[in-house]
Amino acid sequence: MSEDFFGDLSKQLGVAAQTAVDKTSSFIEQQKTSIKISAALHEVEKMYQVIGEMVVLDPEGASSSENVKNLVAEVLQKKAEIEAMKKDVAKMRGVKICEVCGNRIRLEDMYCSKCGAEAPVEEVEEVVEEVVEEAPAEEAEAPISEEVAEAIAAAKAEVEAAKEDAE
Repeated sequence: MSEDFFGDLSKQLGVAAQTAVDKTSSFIEQQKTSIKISAALHEVEKMYQVIGEMVVLDPEGASSSENVKNLVAEVLQKKAEIEAMKKDVAKMRGVKICEVCGNRIRLEDMYCSKCGAEAPVEEVEEVVEEVVEEAPAEEAEAPISEEVAEAIAAAKAEVEAAKEDAE
């Protein structure tokens, strides 16, 4: 009885621990990407300032200046990178972005709830699964961390000690 209980408990703890690790990893990736977006936006702002200064200093020559053209090209490239990163963050969060108004849309929605535009169709990645022979239920266990394994072993030892005391 106690072996079944602790076996089930260890499996449940292993699954819960893995879920926590997965969610934490996803959150960290979202935060890293958000920081990259902020840094890219800051770079774009700096480029806008430089372009503005060039226009103020030479209003007639700035529009034909090669430096201004290069900076505008960099701004457009950075903005495209920012949009791609925003889409990545949205995908990590389980949403998509309306191409018309920028509103977040649930993946299953076909239209934007804010502007009514047709929602972008997300590309579905094909997942090829290998067929693996499953081990019998007694042998199959979710991987658990050392701390969890130690806690389970300590709890088992306490149960055994309590049984001996009761006898």
